[in-house]
Amino acid sequence: MRDLTAVKAALTEHEIELPSWAFGNTGTRFKVFGQPGVPRTPWEKAEDAAQVHRYTGVAPSMAVHIPWDKVEDYAALARHAGELGIRTDVRPLLGDLRQETGLDPDPVTAYARSGYGEKIMAERVGGTPASWGS
Repeated sequence: MRDLTAVKAALTEHEIELPSWAFGNTGTRFKVFGQPGVPRTPWEKAEDAAQVHRYTGVAPSMAVHIPWDKVEDYAALARHAGELGIRTDVRPLLGDLRQETGLDPDPVTAYARSGYGEKIMAERVGGTPASWGS
């Protein structure tokens, strides 16, 4: 027999982080199934995520899908989410710290500009690719 009091207590602490890509058209790389009213921006996705949280009470956070949810100001997106009653995984403090240290506030952009991808592609030419059998 399960202790239902303990289960209920655990559920009151449980939180779900909604992925921003859940608020969009569905499909595969072969076909996208468009729907009316689909959010067009990360700002609208945050509005939809906040509505889910209002209905359920267990989804106070939205994971932003970078680079598809790229915005000019992630701190502003995080503030917008906060005004709606949710939070994002975008940490304005991290972006500020990156800028203060001379780094691009967007780590994806920083990676792209670093040249690391090109470097490893050049170094890893030939040979046997790793596989499940390696």
